[in-house]
Amino acid sequence: MKTPFKSAKSKCGTRGLLHRSVFLIIWIGIFTIGISVIVSAGEGTQMVDLDRFRNDTPSERYVSPLADSFFHGYSTLTYADFGREFGDEPASTRPHLVPDRSSRSGHAPFGPIESGFQFDTTLIFGAVPSPNLLITTEMHIERSALDPVITEAKLRWSPSGWTNETWRMRMVMGRYWWPFGIHNEEWFSNVNRFSLVSPAAGEVVPAHYNETGVMLEGEWVSGRFAWNGLFSLGNGPASFELHDNEVHTPYDHNGNRTVTARVGVFPATTNLQVGLSFADGVLREGIDVTSFPATDARRFGADFIAYGIDGTYRFEDVETRSYWYWSKEHLEAAPIPSLNRNGGTLEVVYALTKKTEGKNGLTANGRVGTVKEVSLMEGTFRRTQYGLGLNWDVTDQILFKLEYFLHDEQNTRELDNNGFVLSATANF
Repeated sequence: MKTPFKSAKSKCGTRGLLHRSVFLIIWIGIFTIGISVIVSAGEGTQMVDLDRFRNDTPSERYVSPLADSFFHGYSTLTYADFGREFGDEPASTRPHLVPDRSSRSGHAPFGPIESGFQFDTTLIFGAVPSPNLLITTEMHIERSALDPVITEAKLRWSPSGWTNETWRMRMVMGRYWWPFGIHNEEWFSNVNRFSLVSPAAGEVVPAHYNETGVMLEGEWVSGRFAWNGLFSLGNGPASFELHDNEVHTPYDHNGNRTVTARVGVFPATTNLQVGLSFADGVLREGIDVTSFPATDARRFGADFIAYGIDGTYRFEDVETRSYWYWSKEHLEAAPIPSLNRNGGTLEVVYALTKKTEGKNGLTANGRVGTVKEVSLMEGTFRRTQYGLGLNWDVTDQILFKLEYFLHDEQNTRELDNNGFVLSATANF
């Protein structure tokens, strides 16, 4: 029988256990302060719109809670022209938001992406059987309708006793977006800032993947402060996606559970949010000397711990998003004790034209990010990513994007992986 949790001390030692304990104490302290604020708020607290503080997944903007059921989606055609080393081959740049090949189709689960045309279609559908119950399914189709990617298939339940004028809680069950940080908002080619290329910080933690399990989420507000919180217990995200840059990073395929938590704080103004994230789980148990060579990290047992801090801010026509992640994969009986990673991303969005009815105008996007990874045999690998984009909302249903990306590698040879992307999206 597989244990739901594994002791951190057996692999990480006292220091790893101390780091976990300190971070959890900070997270629980913030959560407790928020709860105490709720209790002391009293009956005189003015009623507020709690939806504005929710930690939403991208699909939430398509949900129609006033209808008994809903069916929405989008379709995107993308043309990309990148250097020959832009792809998921060894030592290449991890390129895109949705994998273009599947293990079920007989190919490697992350095949190289080639320059040229490609498409991404997403369907979001569900039902609202009662005011306290929401059922949502989100399905991506890329290249083959016979091999869809299910990113959400969840039941969200909020009992009547879990809702108040100033706070509420919900339970989510099924398959849902992994609640670590805010990088998972960079998934849909329709709603993200850039249509194809993943942020650099996504190489530090499981980028653009989903969790299967149970999660508690909620929001609460009092005075000039608002909070949101998420606590997840699941099987572990499907893959830790530092895929074949310099480090082989494995799937989390064992039966040990992964704990993930995030709390967001809105101090003084609703235009600013600061978030704190934590994740801890076991990746592999024991040493596999038959499947992988000594240079492959998947040969060794490992557990994984990650921390993150993020922030978003809106002021008139400018929006900024930033996050910095740290992670450590502790190895068992390996040449080095751990694989350390850290990285961050900063994005700035500026509205060039004011929004008007039926026409949303032009926005300019900028991104800069960096990632640093320690590999098993080759030392430290670094990459800096720069991105510029122009988005044109022709109508509420039609969106065009033009983007250019530049990647700069350090401590290794410079890769041929710069290029541009042009995309057109129609949504319904």
